[in-house]
Amino acid sequence: WLRTLYAERPLDAVLAAAWGRQTGGQGKRQHRDSPPPKDDSWMKPWWRKERLEQAVLHLAARRAQRMLWWGYDDIIALSGGNITAFLHLCHKVWDIFLKREYLNPPEKRINPLSGQTPIPENLQAAGIQGASADWYRKLGEQPGGDVRRRFIEQLGKRLRHQLRDDRRMSYPGANGFSLAREELEADHSPNREMWRFLQDAVGYGDLHAVSHTTKNKAGEARIKFYLNPILSPAFQLPAAHTKEPLYWKIAEVMTLAQKAELPFALKEPALIAGEEQPDKAPLIEDPSQLKLFGD
Repeated sequence: WLRTLYAERPLDAVLAAAWGRQTGGQGKRQHRDSPPPKDDSWMKPWWRKERLEQAVLHLAARRAQRMLWWGYDDIIALSGGNITAFLHLCHKVWDIFLKREYLNPPEKRINPLSGQTPIPENLQAAGIQGASADWYRKLGEQPGGDVRRRFIEQLGKRLRHQLRDDRRMSYPGANGFSLAREELEADHSPNREMWRFLQDAVGYGDLHAVSHTTKNKAGEARIKFYLNPILSPAFQLPAAHTKEPLYWKIAEVMTLAQKAELPFALKEPALIAGEEQPDKAPLIEDPSQLKLFGD
């Protein structure tokens, strides 16, 4: 049934495979035994909307292709409310368009300013991909940017693997992560350093942060973090935030920080890994040693 659907509607087939794993795949079984109803009533609009971009990611990865962005809505979404990002995207698209048009004879050139023929989608997609790559490369030009860029690289790869490897599509909001505010503000060194680093990344625009609370009765205060939307094409991540992000412990972020070789993350590996520090031997004073500050 899936093979037949894939030949006609490949994107729906990827979604159907995820639905089959969610509703019937248990233990060694990957899918349910029977196909869903023929009238497509099984694919609820909200369920499809939440997983559509993740399904595109899965389909592109299978074909060794890239996800593509183009058009008004995508450019607005990738700009993330940042006028500099918006202008950068438009400039890159326009630059690629002019270079391509220069190669065409005058009678075959198009004029998008006439309002009749827009810039072709493939040129928009190439420009947007180039703008995202440029933005990623320029992260290192700000103070402390080289360190933040290494962390962003590790984070982007981790989130992409999370979404790509989730064949059940049970967590479509995995293009971001959430940390408990209480854990971030804990009064010991690794947490404080990590919190300060994340605040710097938000301040320089590498990450976006939004306060929220859990949906349980306790209503725990948390902060969710996302990559700057313009970096989405560089890491091939969906830009939309349709579901709650991954709920992480700070130790998971510390693991990324260690892989990125952030200076503070390499100081106290035992604390970072959530392990107890071994008891340190007590200091033994030498009675012949002069006291620097007196008694």
